[in-house]
Amino acid sequence: MLLFQVGDFYEFFGDDARRAAHLLNLALTRKTKKAQVHALNEMCGFPIGSVDSFVEKLVMHHGVKVAICNQTESASSAKKRGYNALVDRQVVRIVTPGSLVEDTMLTPEENNYLASLFYDEEKWGLAWADLSTGEFVSTTSTSDKLASAILRCSPKEILLPSIHVEASDQQREDIVKAAEEIHAALKDDYASLNSKSGFVRAGYSPELDKWQAILRHDPKSPEKQELQAKYRELLGSTRLRVVFQAEKGYFLDLPHEENAKLLKTDRGRQELEKLTMFQSLKNSVRYRSEELRQMNRELTEAAVEVERVENAIFALLRDRVLIVRGELQSMAHAISQIDIVCSHAQVALDRNFTRPLLDGSRELHIEDGRHAVVEAAHLRGSNSRGMRAFVPNSLHLAAVPIGSCWLLTGPNMGGKSTFLRQNAHLVVLAQMGSFVPAKFVRVGLVDKLFCRVGSADDLAADKSTFMVEMQETSTILTQATSRSLVLMDEVGRGTAVNDGVAIAGAVLESLCTKQTRTLFATHFTVLNELVGETCGGELQPYRMEVLEHQVSGQTKQLVFSHRVVKGLATQSYGINTAALAGCPPTVVARATELLVQLAGDCEDNNGLTQTDEHQQECKEDNEVSNS
Repeated sequence: MLLFQVGDFYEFFGDDARRAAHLLNLALTRKTKKAQVHALNEMCGFPIGSVDSFVEKLVMHHGVKVAICNQTESASSAKKRGYNALVDRQVVRIVTPGSLVEDTMLTPEENNYLASLFYDEEKWGLAWADLSTGEFVSTTSTSDKLASAILRCSPKEILLPSIHVEASDQQREDIVKAAEEIHAALKDDYASLNSKSGFVRAGYSPELDKWQAILRHDPKSPEKQELQAKYRELLGSTRLRVVFQAEKGYFLDLPHEENAKLLKTDRGRQELEKLTMFQSLKNSVRYRSEELRQMNRELTEAAVEVERVENAIFALLRDRVLIVRGELQSMAHAISQIDIVCSHAQVALDRNFTRPLLDGSRELHIEDGRHAVVEAAHLRGSNSRGMRAFVPNSLHLAAVPIGSCWLLTGPNMGGKSTFLRQNAHLVVLAQMGSFVPAKFVRVGLVDKLFCRVGSADDLAADKSTFMVEMQETSTILTQATSRSLVLMDEVGRGTAVNDGVAIAGAVLESLCTKQTRTLFATHFTVLNELVGETCGGELQPYRMEVLEHQVSGQTKQLVFSHRVVKGLATQSYGINTAALAGCPPTVVARATELLVQLAGDCEDNNGLTQTDEHQQECKEDNEVSNS
């Protein structure tokens, strides 16, 4: 951007003024020069004393190169050379991120390196200098280590030999030329590009235009009107028509009455004998003359020639593109990467994402994490379906005393599975370089992410749902390390309660022993007492909060807050969920009665004796179900 000194001010003009006004929050002014229609009439600026601060913002914050053009004479000196003489100005400096030397533009705690790269015989030469201190360093590097070498010095600007720039410019010019040729040759109508013909733009090929003009049929054109008038006069019939059909070409259409009249006269009979009748319809007779047959032959030839010319044009364009196919593929790959990065950046801005911290610890600390996809669905449906805002939750997995494994309990529809999935999403987003939907995220690098959520059988392989679940669990137990993140939902539910609790407890013990970061969601609250002592401080109980709202009398209304809180769940509210799902009232009532019987025995269907805590759960569950 070019910065002009105008008296005691620095000014930007034209496009630079519009850009500077946006970047620096300056007022854009306009002046009218009636005598100069194309004059730069938009400007913005600032006093000379503020030049350092504004140039620093452009260069360091926005990556703009600024050319400073100062007055080399005063306005009074210029007037001595003539009333309309221009004040002499010269570019005295070009300010770039790596060439700053002013103390006001530099940060005392870090160097401001300007680097240079040169490639020769499979090695890279790298040199960097701090112009403000005079420090200079040079080294060599291989291609695979070049990025690390550049990161070590963290230059503000990198210079490349012009030969590489010229080669890049030439490649860009080749691609631009190919694009211009394609644009000039092909129509903008994308539907035509999928057809075998008609995709070349009019005016691109004079030869093609000539053949297409022959194929173009306009019944109102002067030529067609003259042709019809000629045959009407020749046969003496005003009802005769010259017709064109794509399948039959040109022919004469004569009503039966007119045809009968002409056959009764010598002149009419003689003229009709010169024609060839090729079709007789209910209302008319169709003829062709030698002239019309010749026109049809020309149409056939034109159609063949149009296809030939278009195929030739297509082949030339194809070969032109193939010359730069490597560059196009590289460009498409780069654009796709830019598109992904820009999309992530835009989502991060729009949805208040934060930058995660990644380190070498085995900690996973998330404050107010959110499920990006579910949150987006809530935002889309907040107006139409009355959905409430997504409820954020926190997670902290680390070594004792914090604990590397959470035992997550809670009712159906409470949000356990969503909580598991959202933390997996956060880790994946963080390690791929994206911002994340949370207030704060610190991720100790995760080597593997295991997820045992949901259930499905594999009938083709003769495997039941429980067998598939156990195979996946086996894979997790054998491959997970202390750096892994494991998500397990309802392990052991596919078999008898006693077996399921035993398997789930053993799996928990194994993961806690390895200190694998684990989220273990279950309805088996007895697990905390069963293996809690064995797991020690590695196992921490958490639950999905449920609020009971007294409506009237004995009637209670459940409110799922979807918040994760410390402690164990006391009830599962399965019957309430069945009622919400629309199960018949008779089934819900009978389930409540059966629950009363089970609560009385305080034993489950397989005879597993419940703990005192679980007996209390049975009683509370019974009370809520009755209400």
